[in-house]
Amino acid sequence: AINDFPLIQRYAVLDPKVTFSLPPFITATTGMDALTHTVEAYIGNSTTIDTRKDALKAVKLIFENIYTAHDQGDNIHARRNMLHASFYAGCAFTKSYVGYVHAVAHSLGGEYNVPHGLANAVLLPMVLREYGSCIDKKLHNLAVAAGVAVTSGILSNAANAASLRCSFSTLSLWETYSIPPSPARINRMINRIRTALSRFFLLLFFLICITSVYYSIQETLLVFLNSAYFFSLMIPFL
Repeated sequence: AINDFPLIQRYAVLDPKVTFSLPPFITATTGMDALTHTVEAYIGNSTTIDTRKDALKAVKLIFENIYTAHDQGDNIHARRNMLHASFYAGCAFTKSYVGYVHAVAHSLGGEYNVPHGLANAVLLPMVLREYGSCIDKKLHNLAVAAGVAVTSGILSNAANAASLRCSFSTLSLWETYSIPPSPARINRMINRIRTALSRFFLLLFFLICITSVYYSIQETLLVFLNSAYFFSLMIPFL
């Protein structure tokens, strides 16, 4: 990646109208990516007063608007708020960085072409659970900002943190299972698999023809098995 101070933008144009045509699935995945930016920026150890304020504003806007933006793509109020949430989350994590959720999500995206926001949504509840009680106080503050916990006095930090973890799990399940792949995407996947299989069997036929001239049946079979194993390793990259 290329990075330098002159490349840092001075202005951000947040026009909700350009997001009206954004498909529901992309709306959900980008929203969950922004939420993950918010959470990881807030619970990290390199936060500042400003980044914490931005994170709290972002998590509030996301919890209030992500479902509406997904279900009503032309709702300008929800779209505007999600853009503002993404902006605040970006300001927060640019200074405070992200954590293990993004570290694993980037690997899944690069290796298996998993949409980044979807990977974040699946991983976020798991990673927060592994962090344990050391982040309960920070999750309590996020839970209050998100509107899923009371401010103080009635429940402990741990209880409010558990409420937020539950909400994250609900969002993760909502994104993972409620949005089926589009028919066009399924057809593209089928065509890619057909093309890959036809190339594989053509190459395999060529190898068998060549090896059968010089090698025994057992050795030819070994070539077939090795080719099949090699093809199975290449499936994630198809």
